[in-house]
Amino acid sequence: MRVQKWDLSKHKGIELKPLSDLHLGQDKARPEKLEEIVRWIKDEPNRYTLLNGDLCEIALRDSYGDIYEQRMSPQQQSDEVVRIFKPIKNRILGVTTGNHEERIRQRTGIDIAMVYASALEAPYDPASMILALQIDDSSLRQPARTIYFSHGWSSARTIGPRLAMPALLQNVVGNCDMYITAHTHQYVHFPQDIFNVSVQSATVSRSTQHFVGLGSLLDHAAYAERTGRRPTTLMFPTIELRPTVHRKQRGSNGNEQAIVVRSD
Repeated sequence: MRVQKWDLSKHKGIELKPLSDLHLGQDKARPEKLEEIVRWIKDEPNRYTLLNGDLCEIALRDSYGDIYEQRMSPQQQSDEVVRIFKPIKNRILGVTTGNHEERIRQRTGIDIAMVYASALEAPYDPASMILALQIDDSSLRQPARTIYFSHGWSSARTIGPRLAMPALLQNVVGNCDMYITAHTHQYVHFPQDIFNVSVQSATVSRSTQHFVGLGSLLDHAAYAERTGRRPTTLMFPTIELRPTVHRKQRGSNGNEQAIVVRSD
């Protein structure tokens, strides 16, 4: 688990578009949609992304999926990741691997996600990462927004466990503002409030934690159709991280004002 700090206070707030499950190289992948998203990020200096695994398809002869549905070799898929994201390589806050990239590491010891993260000069951890993002002016001494993200692991086909997976990350790291998973190709966002106890000041404060599951840019592939799976949710949220608004100013929970998740 890597903790990556970023000072983004010069923007006075950012928009974050987390991405995963692009499956570049698969016949039903949507690289044209990805390039639209990359252009959107590039258009404004306060827009960023994180890459949460399965960017490549990496179908091997003995793996789940069909090697003959690939339009590119694994090497070409990795090169395509670098080509598409190179224009915004300075906007990538962190990279983790997914189970598709993991196929190559398990068979050869070569971490292809590390290879493309290195080419993009992006922070990388193969398992999970915590982002500590300083959004407010550092002179105000406001706490950083914290995001814990990992690709995920669920093989569930029913909707309940798939929607609940982001909340399971709270069992690993308990005090982040946001938790993000991928893997299921199912978009979900739900907030939950929590009480925080300060022994030093003998007070209890209330904050909101956000749980996000990411969609995918892999359309309804043949293997999914053959096995009776639902069409993929082709959706990624836009997460607004705003400077803190104090309760005295707005009469509401400051953390709620600081984080807004849009489904667009």
